[in-house]
Amino acid sequence: MHLAATIDLQKQPTLEAPAVLRPRALKPFYRSSGLFACSFFVLLNLTALALYYYSVTELDSAAVRAARETGKFDYRLCLKDLPMFNWALQDGYERTFDAKFHKLAADKKKPDVVLLGSSLMIFPLWFADHGDNLPDEAYYSFRSDAVDRKCAQPHEICNLALPLLSVADAERLIDTQLVGDKTPSLLIYGVGPRDFYDALIEKPESSVYFERTAGLDTFTEKWNNYFSNLSDEAAYLGNHAYFLYAKHAEIVLLAKSITKDLLHANKPAPVAALTDMGPQRNLPEYQAHYKNISVNGLDRQISFLEKLMETCSNRHIKLILLGMPLTAENRAIIPQPVYKAFNQKLEQLASANHQKFVDLNGTEFNTSDFLDSAHLNAKGAQKLVSVIASQIDSSLPAAESRRN
Repeated sequence: MHLAATIDLQKQPTLEAPAVLRPRALKPFYRSSGLFACSFFVLLNLTALALYYYSVTELDSAAVRAARETGKFDYRLCLKDLPMFNWALQDGYERTFDAKFHKLAADKKKPDVVLLGSSLMIFPLWFADHGDNLPDEAYYSFRSDAVDRKCAQPHEICNLALPLLSVADAERLIDTQLVGDKTPSLLIYGVGPRDFYDALIEKPESSVYFERTAGLDTFTEKWNNYFSNLSDEAAYLGNHAYFLYAKHAEIVLLAKSITKDLLHANKPAPVAALTDMGPQRNLPEYQAHYKNISVNGLDRQISFLEKLMETCSNRHIKLILLGMPLTAENRAIIPQPVYKAFNQKLEQLASANHQKFVDLNGTEFNTSDFLDSAHLNAKGAQKLVSVIASQIDSSLPAAESRRN
């Protein structure tokens, strides 16, 4: 008998590939390294977040104050001036907000009139003061000299209009900023359908100004005005806690600007005249804004208008709600029953709150008064200034004689 025949194959051990052995001592090292890296990132992020908000709310510098006046600044200052560095990390909307409301806070005079609205109000006020050529400082304008000159009596008139301002934003601004000695006698608020419904901005907390106006009350007793549920609120807070991610685009842009400035590669941008672009201009943009617009879709922002009117009544602020003029082409892309119900609702709310609604559509404005399908040009701006001045003169008691 052969030797192989005497071996019980079933009892032989199964041969396996040798396992890759890792020293056990490395596992705690990797775990500790990972925890350290995560902790360091969280600490760095929270430190950057705290420094940013502290500097933009509590700190100031001569460089930032100068930049707020004109929007122009030397990028190289960002390397040695923390407030300037953090101010430069803001986008254009944040800078405009920052500039105007710092000027309001620093103004020693009580405002008689506050002008509020979105770009529908901004463009004509810019054109009236600066003509067709709009320099950078036009974006940061705090006064409206053209309106003041047109009024029969002198007034302290503040222009607090902001691009893409929604009604929820306006309600929050009035609630938090127009208080105490900053409470005006008259508020003129120019509105259009986009201010009440914007398919590109899903929720009130998605607004570019929400972070700058949100306070502790927004996330406690008023949270249900903005957030549908607690998970939405938690998601919002979580997403915005990642400061380095939220500001990564601005950080990259600032780094490029500083590099170009150091290399003397930054060229001054020319100031070009804005010419009329025709009533078809930007209609696709507004079709995107108005997508699926309905009476129900408008209701949420209308609820903020009710709160705004209530605040004005409680603070004895006269409110004039201006239905800003739009071209026929722009109004045509809104279902007519919706547009009609929208105007009726504004009129009803104003009447119920003893305020005033003035619809400027179908009045003296025509196609030649518009830069595009929605914004007035320099010619239309003069008409709007006359309307605003007339409303101010009829709403405020006679002041001292007109300045010589």
